[in-house]
Amino acid sequence: MSITIKPTGVEEKKEIPKTFAMHQNSPNPFSKKTEIKYQLPEECDMELAIYNIVGEKIMTLIDKKQSPGYYSAYWSGKDSRGRNVPAGAYFLACNAGKFKAHKKIVKLQ
Repeated sequence: MSITIKPTGVEEKKEIPKTFAMHQNSPNPFSKKTEIKYQLPEECDMELAIYNIVGEKIMTLIDKKQSPGYYSAYWSGKDSRGRNVPAGAYFLACNAGKFKAHKKIVKLQ
């Protein structure tokens, strides 16, 4: 007896968010890696960057045009030269079209 399996033609619909959002990183505080989730309701230029406590940009995580959708980015606690940054408070900045948001991140050693 042989069984033939055919695709049903049902496709998973990809939902498009209705609003811009950047969520608090998780875990926070973190030591090795943290996840940042965000959503874009329209195509736009997206920049996601990490700043130190005195406002210097230390790492750009995303800097490109992105389509509408739900996204995740990760930060491993390193600067743009690949060096581990010290424990402390950092700021996450999101600039996506007209949308701007900031969150505080705490890195443990």
